[in-house]
Amino acid sequence: MCEVVDAAFRFPGGGMAQRAVEGCMERLDAGSGKLSREKIVDFCICQVHAITSFDENYLQRWKPSHSFGNKALERFGAGSRARRYYEDLWLGRHGLSRTGLSELIRDRSRHPLSKFIYPENEDVTKARKAGTQIGLYVCSVSTLLWTPFSPVCRECALSSVCRRMTQEHYPELYRIREEAWKGGAHE
Repeated sequence: MCEVVDAAFRFPGGGMAQRAVEGCMERLDAGSGKLSREKIVDFCICQVHAITSFDENYLQRWKPSHSFGNKALERFGAGSRARRYYEDLWLGRHGLSRTGLSELIRDRSRHPLSKFIYPENEDVTKARKAGTQIGLYVCSVSTLLWTPFSPVCRECALSSVCRRMTQEHYPELYRIREEAWKGGAHE
């Protein structure tokens, strides 16, 4: 809305707006259990694109129920490839894309690499020839290298070399491992 309709647009707060959105998302979900980001983005694109077809005074009388009510769901449900094509052209004219918009609503509460902070299953591989050049080679080709959470890494004679390799090859993973360790996630 802010990019293509009105830079000053602010979604209204309050219970009525929240109920309109929640009710719409429940119906959009239709019992599938998990509503995808892509479907949410497609729905919102459809609604904002529809708003642009009204006169410029429409926003003054716009309410959340207009874009998140039954008519909005019907509009989205009646979608076609042709509508999607024209929406994509419209997005492109504004320097936007479905993928980019989907990325904006990604859950950022958890780092995408957090599941690799301590992959315990790697400890078996790391323990093979630990502390030797061959062991370091095996780790470098078969694991995500050094992690402070691994007892094998902490006891390895070559951990300082492996640690530098990790920092060089996986700088972001190294950073979040260090951060998690210093934050006391191992206690």
